[in-house]
Order: sequence, then structure tokens, then C-alpha cells
Amino acid sequence: MAGVGSPERTASLVDAILQEFPELIIHLHRHSTDGLGLPAMIAAAKAGAKIFDVTDDAFVRFYGQAPVRPFVALLKENGFDVNIKEKSLDDASNLVHEFIHHYEPFESQYRGPSYDVVYHRMPGGAFPSSFEQAEKGGFLHLMPWILKGMSFGNRIIRYFDVTPGSQITWTTWAGIIQRRFQEGGEEKVVQLLDFLEAFIANGQDLNALDEEARKELVRLYETASDDLRKLLLGEYGPLPFGWPENWVYRSAFGAEKWQEAIQQRDEGAPPPIEVDIESERKNLAKELNRPPTNNELVLYLQHPTGALKFFQFRKKYGNTSVLPTYAWLYGLDHKHDRVQFDSNGKPHEIRLVSIGKETEDGLVWVVLSVDNVLIEFPVETPKAQADGSVSVQFADPSKPEEVGSPMSGNIWRMGSPKRSIQEGDIVEKDEELTNIEVMKTENAVRAPFAGQIERIHIKLDDAVVEGQILFEITPLSKKAAKGNVPPLFSHIENSEEE
Repeated sequence: MAGVGSPERTASLVDAILQEFPELIIHLHRHSTDGLGLPAMIAAAKAGAKIFDVTDDAFVRFYGQAPVRPFVALLKENGFDVNIKEKSLDDASNLVHEFIHHYEPFESQYRGPSYDVVYHRMPGGAFPSSFEQAEKGGFLHLMPWILKGMSFGNRIIRYFDVTPGSQITWTTWAGIIQRRFQEGGEEKVVQLLDFLEAFIANGQDLNALDEEARKELVRLYETASDDLRKLLLGEYGPLPFGWPENWVYRSAFGAEKWQEAIQQRDEGAPPPIEVDIESERKNLAKELNRPPTNNELVLYLQHPTGALKFFQFRKKYGNTSVLPTYAWLYGLDHKHDRVQFDSNGKPHEIRLVSIGKETEDGLVWVVLSVDNVLIEFPVETPKAQADGSVSVQFADPSKPEEVGSPMSGNIWRMGSPKRSIQEGDIVEKDEELTNIEVMKTENAVRAPFAGQIERIHIKLDDAVVEGQILFEITPLSKKAAKGNVPPLFSHIENSEEE
């Protein structure tokens, strides 16, 4: 993948590979975010690449692949033989034109090329989805600063910024900038970015910094995610341009553990844990109450939480992919009151008959004709959903026993890979309590001190917001009598006498 490689660099890379391995078939995957997608692909073709990822012309957006028809024309103009049915390309693009406008409300807030990507290095799908996350999270106005911070971060920790790297960089800097903004608004953010710009321009020379500046630098990665720490430990492989400076480890792992982290990095990443496929198959079968297909198992192994949600949705609603685009996105109304489609070779029709008035408990009864059979469906209005909802409770920053969420995301694991947790369990300081998924990255929430879990406010798959209370923990110093050693697990009594 060459997400943002210039035409010259892309051609140089392809040529270097073929000089060493002339028998290889080079397949280029490149985004058009920087506006140089087509020139880079033609340069790669001239250097010997044979396969290229493109998309239908009507699907083209700046964060996706280059358009197929202009690329075919450029290939021919440069003397290449192209074996493709051009009429089929036109037919496909015309078909896309018929429905693509339905998706306009879901598209990125920014649709033009962004040459800045060569600095912040977040090409492709991660770019628009990050803007979407920023809008939903209420920090879209911080995006220019976040992208500038990412451009500095890529010069401090140097690596190829593709999945999972782009997500790691994004979540790291979205968090850094948000925290600085919360501390002191725009002034605090600009102060940090100006400091980093000067630090990098001066060759990242620590000796040129005074004591206060060094303290500010060490704060940079103090809330590093699990994925950033794994990156620094080499668990995604050695960094191609070398490891970052020691101060980065001091910042990401803390004063007590940074040297141990460097030692662990230098020893090399452990081999990946072998997955017990049959055990996972049994787990999935238990969730589905039936034996899973091989395709379902593969999807579950890749995305456990998302796959389960998809299977549950499919079980409840059936194969909704047969619905026309408009009906799927916006439903039926009196102007568009019916849809017709085929499923398993049989024609079907769903027709809107009537929509009732809202009841006192917030329900609206909708009558549909499904293949000429009248069926009533209750639909909850915002009133009904509000009546059944629970307001979010936030942790009190002045109470260390209340553990809050460091960010907004989804709970994808309770406990750690070593053990799950429950109320009453004894946990050690820095032990993982839960893990929050944000943009495909893992973010552990750890115990601030050794203690006993008094209350758990969340469950698996919950969506949480920044600051929401997750756990209540009582310190062991308050829980245990003086001189007693607390049991390792709450359900195992300490039988030893003093």
C-alpha cells in the first residue's frame, strides 16, 4: 500500500522491488487524498506494477481510490494494453449515479483533496470517519489542530501510518488536543503546538530544553492507549525508521516502567498467541444457539463484538440487503409507500397502509401490507425511548475511588486477557479493568490503586462517553484491617491465621 506516496517515490519503490524480485507481480493500492492518485499510479505502471485498485467513477471521493475510466484512458495514452470492457464500466457508473445521492447525508464533511495528508498521514477511510467521530463527539472545531499535532507526532514516532497505525495516531492526538483544550482552551492548544514545532525545528534536542519544557514534553503521551504502547514495544513489528527517543517511553509508560518497556522491546515481541479455533467455534455456537457456518466463524474471529451484533440483527430483521437503498435509509412514507424486491428468486412487496397517532406511552402503530398480509408494528417515538432511558452518571474527579471513562467509545472487554472481573474482586494497581474500543484501537482502563471493586456501572458492548463512571473501587488500606493480607480473589477466603 502506498497511501500518499508521490509519483516519483512510488515508481522508485516499485522499481526497487522488481530489481530484487523480478518475478513478482506488483499490486498497488493507493488513495487519492492528496490529489496525486492518478499520476502516482501511472508512474507505478511505467515502473512495472501490473495490478491497480480503482473504483467506479461515480463512487470516487478524495479519500478513496482513483476513478477507473480516466486511469484506463491514461494507460492507453501511455502505450499500455488494457483488456477491459469499457461499456461495462460506463453501465456500472450510470447505475451508481441512480442511488448515490441517497448517501449524501452520510458523507464526509470535507470532500475535496487534502494535500496536508502528506504531513498528518491519515489517508483513506480513516480520514472521513475521523471527521464523523469528531462531529459526533463535539470536537470538530479542533480538527485542524489535531491534524497539525499528528504531523508533529509522525516526526517523533516514525513509522508507516497505515492500519492500525492511522487509527493509533488519530486517537492519540485527538485525545491530546482535547485534553489540552479542556485544560485551557485555544491558548493551551496553540501553546503546545508552538512548543512542539520549535522542538522539532531544533532537531528534537532535549539539551536545549529547560526543566519546565522537559516536564511538558514528558506529559505528551501520558495517556497512551494500549495500541500505542504495543507499537512502542514492537508488538506490531520493529519500526522501519528506528525506535523513538527514550523520553517517549518515559512519557508513555511512566517513571516506574519505561526502562522495563525498553528492555522488553529490545528482547523482541513474543510470538502471537495461538487461537483455539474449535473453542471459539463453541463460544459462537453458544451465542447463536446453533452451529455457526465457517463464514460466520471467520467474521467472529476478526470482529467478535461487531459480528455478534450483526448476527443478532440479521436474526431479528432478516436479510435487509434486499431492500432498495431509499427504503433502507429513510423508510416508507406516503410519497414512497411501497417497495418491491426479490428474495431467493421470489418477488415480494411491502406497502405502507397507515400510520397511527402517538399513544400516551410514546408508541405509534404502523400497519404494513407484507405480500398482501396486514401486519401491525409498534414503533417507539423519542418520548418512549426517553422514558426508558437511564441518564449518564459521571465520575466525580475529586473522588479517586470513582473510575471514569478517559474517552468516548464502546466497551469491548471486561477485565483483561488474563481474567474477567466482577463486583467484590480484589484488583492490583494498574490492573486492567476494562477496555474501550475507539476507531479500531484498544484503550485499557486501569485500576488507579490496589482495591476491591464495590460496583460496576457498565457491561460488555455498552457505549460510554468521556467522564462516565465505570467502576467504584475501595482502596485496600480502607478495606482491610491493619496487618491483614487481603485475599487474591474475593470468593476465596484467607484461611491463614495471623
